[in-house]
Amino acid sequence: RRPEGLAAMRGILHLRAAVIAGRAGDRDQADARLAEARAIADATGELPDYGVTWGPVNVGVHAVAIAGELEEYGQAIRLAADVRIPRGWSRSRGGHHWMDLGRAYAWSGREDEALDCLLKARRAAPQQTRYHPTTRETVRALKRRQRVRSAALAQYAEWVGV
Repeated sequence: RRPEGLAAMRGILHLRAAVIAGRAGDRDQADARLAEARAIADATGELPDYGVTWGPVNVGVHAVAIAGELEEYGQAIRLAADVRIPRGWSRSRGGHHWMDLGRAYAWSGREDEALDCLLKARRAAPQQTRYHPTTRETVRALKRRQRVRSAALAQYAEWVGV
């Protein structure tokens, strides 16, 4: 019931709405919701309590994910350059970020960077990464595109079960 907690919850709802808009292909609504969330995050800063991961880093992570949902993979990669995941941050959120970024790299034809991101996702949140549809989709795409057999990709694909 503290003002910061209410602001964080409002911000989280804006991020969820932005993701839904991104998945629906509604760039204007996604951008508007993301802007609202960013304004709240700039005012609150990082808030590690309230049972959520809230603050500018989470808004940045969501911006990358939303660009990917809009199939703007180059934009997702550019946005990710400004995201710095702090030590002690939510492992599941960090893992999801690396999966989203790996997908963006894969669809941009940057296979090595894609696999590197998937390996980071695995280190951050192994169980989530192993069973997440984004990981499986990205691994399948990488396997289809490989020109020379990659032992690292083969091992990763085996771990995922693809």
